[in-house]
Amino acid sequence: MTDTNANAMVKSPTENFENVTSVDVVDILTYLFAHKWTIAVITAIVFSIVALQAYTVAPVYEAKALLQVEQNKMKGAGGINVMANLLGTGGESSSTELIILKSAHIIGTAVDELGLANSTEPVYFPVIGSKIARLYEGEGLAEPLFGLGSYAWGGEVIALDRLDITGELAEDISTWNLIAGNNEEYTLFSEEDEQVLIGKVGEPATAEYLESSIELFISQLIAKPGQMFTLTHTPRIAIIEGLQSNVNAAEVGAGTGMISLQLEGSSKQGIVNILKEVANVYVRNNVEQHSEEAQRTLDFIESQLPSLKEKLDVAAVELQEYRQEVGSVNMKMETSMSVQKLSKYDEELSKLQLKHEEMSLHFTEKHPKLRVITRQIETLEEKRQEIEKELHDLPEKEIDYIEKEREVKVAKTLYEELLNKSQQIRITKAGTVGNVRIVDPPEVAFRPVNEGKSIRLVLGLVLGLMLGAGWVLLKRMLHKGIEDPVLIESTTGHSVIATIPHSDDETNIFTRVTSRKKRRTSGVKLLAYENESDLAVEALRSFRTSMRFSMKTADNNVMLISGPAPSIGKSFFSANYAAVSATEGQRVLLIDADMRRGHLHQYMGSGKIPGLAELIMDECQVEQAVHEVAENLFFISCGEKTARPAELLASDNFQNLLLQLQQDYDLVIIDTPPILAVTDASIIAQYGGQLFVLLRSGQHKMSEIQASISRFEKNGVQIAGLLMNDADMSKNTSGHIYQYEYK
Repeated sequence: MTDTNANAMVKSPTENFENVTSVDVVDILTYLFAHKWTIAVITAIVFSIVALQAYTVAPVYEAKALLQVEQNKMKGAGGINVMANLLGTGGESSSTELIILKSAHIIGTAVDELGLANSTEPVYFPVIGSKIARLYEGEGLAEPLFGLGSYAWGGEVIALDRLDITGELAEDISTWNLIAGNNEEYTLFSEEDEQVLIGKVGEPATAEYLESSIELFISQLIAKPGQMFTLTHTPRIAIIEGLQSNVNAAEVGAGTGMISLQLEGSSKQGIVNILKEVANVYVRNNVEQHSEEAQRTLDFIESQLPSLKEKLDVAAVELQEYRQEVGSVNMKMETSMSVQKLSKYDEELSKLQLKHEEMSLHFTEKHPKLRVITRQIETLEEKRQEIEKELHDLPEKEIDYIEKEREVKVAKTLYEELLNKSQQIRITKAGTVGNVRIVDPPEVAFRPVNEGKSIRLVLGLVLGLMLGAGWVLLKRMLHKGIEDPVLIESTTGHSVIATIPHSDDETNIFTRVTSRKKRRTSGVKLLAYENESDLAVEALRSFRTSMRFSMKTADNNVMLISGPAPSIGKSFFSANYAAVSATEGQRVLLIDADMRRGHLHQYMGSGKIPGLAELIMDECQVEQAVHEVAENLFFISCGEKTARPAELLASDNFQNLLLQLQQDYDLVIIDTPPILAVTDASIIAQYGGQLFVLLRSGQHKMSEIQASISRFEKNGVQIAGLLMNDADMSKNTSGHIYQYEYK
């Protein structure tokens, strides 16, 4: 027994957490140590989950590829920079190429080529099945474990060549279950386990289901009959969006034109195939793009050549005829120079106009490059008009000759230049390879990116400790029950006479007594008899010693045990204290006065009837109701349940009964009902010598304790003291540890 003087001055959990800053770190650590087993259990659970996940989750690998985008040129035969010169543009920037690389066109083409819209996977045993299958390295199919043949255990193969769905089901992700049968047959079921079709390996199978058409072709199936596979059909746009998010494309170093591609996944070959296809589609698209641009330019030039040839022929004929008609024409030096300038401006003007028309195939009029060409044309027009004004005063014959000669020269120069460009573009187009090449083809890293099992195990251990400690501290913070006797004494003004520690043996006894299968067993079942050295029994003996002097000053030898609420241990305390007192040689009578829910007779191994109720109603004699259950220990049960226990307890019969029993026994202990539930305890207390209010450690709020005391005091009953039951003596609210043991 630990009395008031043995208790340390500590704070309540409420006070501790109302002012967190005042909490001693040492106290918190000690409190956590006191709850070490709770923390250990939570840590073990979290660690086990993390460990199971670390050793069973599929490894995730990373595939990488490296591309090069050659800036500001397009390769062709002989390295001629034809397109850049014709269009006045260079290669696209790396940022533009990154956008193109992850575009829906490039990714979508790769998805179509690889058939990624459909996927299939064997159904593994939950949690550990996939790990077991990955570790299987034998030949053929693994034998099912635990007799579960519907799961895959290793060696299963399925090749899904086609799963075409048209109709409503094609718009959403759909999952199908395929079960292998005999003779390479299989059965396809929906998610709702409805049979959809029966097919055979190597033969197409079709079916109509929920207003949708399904066409399935399985080219290979290696599995035992009954084994299940999951087939998943995902809309094309969903696959594209998923890859756009998962494929990581970035430039390696600013301005280098080197692009790194990365993709993570659980299938080594799968992520390699995806990156390879994306890279190939991107390179092919780049070549086709430049080839298409060259073809458009070539078509434009060839459309201009016939008209330029015709214009050249006409101008040459007219010049020849004019010479024959007027003969030779002599021009001054100044006039000749002006004519040369005019011809030069006409040539440049014709080239710019042709270039303007050519670029109009690719850009709008608001494009900056077209605006520049337009301004250049306007400038040349102004210069040409100035020279024409200078030549305006020449003789008409000279002017006509100059005009005809200039037309021939300009037409010839422009025609020859376009003809040469046409040949160059033809050569370039034939050898077009684009400005993108694959430097490093996709390869998978040797180790998985999620291989760090040891790190995850350490993190799991730390997380478990944190969660365990957090749970203990949170539970303490939210706990409103009072555990500190000192706090109760300082608040109520009543002393805690005794603190009875928790007893595991008593818990076992209570389980046996309340078990329906063992209620009829005979004999007294009390902790005081079954384990005399238990700490709770020692505490009761210590209380008996202090009560030896206290009872001498009481009005009579009747002791009452009450409490605020049921299920706090009043019956345990009353019965075992009676047993401890009886072993000292006193004749002790224990009365179960709870005529509503009394159950002390289960501990005493006696019948319930006749009991107190029958005695008060004069339905039996005292000798019939009193049972000697052990040496010097006598017992009166509660008797038959009655609808008016308060009236019976307030009657003269009950008072006279107590007066008689006081004379026959050295000590009378009455176990009363809880005071806050009914008024029975306050009625019985009128006749008792000493009243003790029993509290269960950590179960009552301070307001509940105060209300119990107030209820007795309002009825004129003085409380002799408080008793604290079921206390955890290995700790208290501030975390200080007490462990007294004497053997």
